[in-house]
Amino acid sequence: MAFARLRLAARDLRRLASPLALLAILCATGAVYAQVVQFGFVTWDDPLYVTSNAEVQRGLSLANAAWALSARVDSNWLPLTWLSHMLDVELFGAWAGGHHATNLLLHAIDTTLLFGLLLSATRAPLPSAFVAALFALHPLHTEVVAWVSQRKELLSTGFGLLAALAYVAWTRRGGALRYAGLSIAFAAALASKPMLVTLPFALLLFDYWPLGRTQLGAPAHDAIPRSVGRLLLEKLPLFALSIAAIAIAFTSQQVARTHAPDVPLALRLAHAAVVPFRYLALALWPSPLSVLYPHPYAPELGGEPWSAATVAAATAALFAITAGALLVRRWPYLAVGWLWFLGTLVPVIGLVQIGPQGFADRYTYVPLIGPFIALAWGARDAIAALGARPVVRAAAWVLALAALAGAGAASHARARVWRDSESLYMASLAATPRNPVLLFNLGAIQGQRGRVEDAARSYEAALAIDPGHPSANTNLGNIRLRKGHPEQAIEHYRAALRRDPDDVQTLQNLGRVLTWGGEHAEAVAQLERAARLAPGDFSVRRDLDAARAALQGGAASATGPP
Repeated sequence: MAFARLRLAARDLRRLASPLALLAILCATGAVYAQVVQFGFVTWDDPLYVTSNAEVQRGLSLANAAWALSARVDSNWLPLTWLSHMLDVELFGAWAGGHHATNLLLHAIDTTLLFGLLLSATRAPLPSAFVAALFALHPLHTEVVAWVSQRKELLSTGFGLLAALAYVAWTRRGGALRYAGLSIAFAAALASKPMLVTLPFALLLFDYWPLGRTQLGAPAHDAIPRSVGRLLLEKLPLFALSIAAIAIAFTSQQVARTHAPDVPLALRLAHAAVVPFRYLALALWPSPLSVLYPHPYAPELGGEPWSAATVAAATAALFAITAGALLVRRWPYLAVGWLWFLGTLVPVIGLVQIGPQGFADRYTYVPLIGPFIALAWGARDAIAALGARPVVRAAAWVLALAALAGAGAASHARARVWRDSESLYMASLAATPRNPVLLFNLGAIQGQRGRVEDAARSYEAALAIDPGHPSANTNLGNIRLRKGHPEQAIEHYRAALRRDPDDVQTLQNLGRVLTWGGEHAEAVAQLERAARLAPGDFSVRRDLDAARAALQGGAASATGPP
């Protein structure tokens, strides 16, 4: 009787193992990231998405929902993301901690969905829990959690994982309603951010392993092998959604004003060959990290090109690893993990350049699931091959827990740098010192805090790398003017306008200084251009009238220094 009770207790404990493992993962995640509710917004993208976005600041309404459906902001169509930010404004107003809390909640939901997906697909609790824990605690994912503007990544991933869960259910039980749920979840992922346009291919990988639905490998016990053609055919509605999302993204990039470097296709291909290995290196040793890694083929951004040897080695390694993973049928998770990694990186690998970055921590949020899967199931099989002796199991537990503890500690430290803008930029510049974009951002923060000399030094450092940086030139020109050096101010304004000739504020500033210096004809020309670009700006019209009066022999009465 006592033995029977022990067996029942052991069975009950096994049933509780998965929920308890998930609870432990979520508690660890909370311990790492609870600090974010004390953080503020940062000046990188948060004004665009939340703090200075007029529609978002007005909260939820039918009019703003219509705006969210039609808006093309920062080269993206993100209706569900906009609605999420509007809801946060309704709930929390300007309190940044509430917006951060939503990000943390979504990260916990994503972690739960990933654990549920792998457990449902593989029925292997321990490897599934290890993958979910790595996903929750890895330092490369800190950027997504601690940056309010990355709400789009969290939402897209959550809906994408929900779609994958629905797909697993549909493959086992069928039904039009289940497929409709899968399609709706996938559409929601794409409407949050078009990162997961390659998800149908990722589901095809799951057909190979762990679902065993293909004729290429051993079928799962509850699966009927199907041809690749049939597996592709059943996903046609999903591919149609992906094509629609790509078309919307392309048109959004055409109408939006972006600040991406103009990199030739050959160099973009070279960069794309190296980037996966750069991500893997950061995954293994995530230090030092930066919010912006300048594109290596954009010297004006501080980038340093990959050597020819690096590109050649990376290209050869890509082909060799891919071929090796595909040929090793005994461990199908290796091919799935590697191809998941590469496939989900495709939209952000740099073939189509968006923004100044060469790569970004946030882009690993979904792709690293692949290597985590390969590692977890590879470790399980390695332990089994060693005979699963107690000492081997104990060593594996120690290594796994040590890795997770190290990841959690590193993520806690990395999250701390997101507490405010200056801390973020200082930490990022320590990792990428030749970074004029971040140097300018740092200077702007220093200027706002009244540290004018520090701001000037930051702008000078930015201009030493990128002499034509328009905003750094304009702001440094303003500082030089206030310090009584109008000639230097004029030089900086002219340099700014050579890169960005339609900047109204710089045109106005230059026009004012020229008016005070007696160069009335050029002042009128600059201010007339500003007036054409901003016909409703009263201050521009006022300065233009003053310059015209001065040109005609009247007294120049332009306003004070900008």
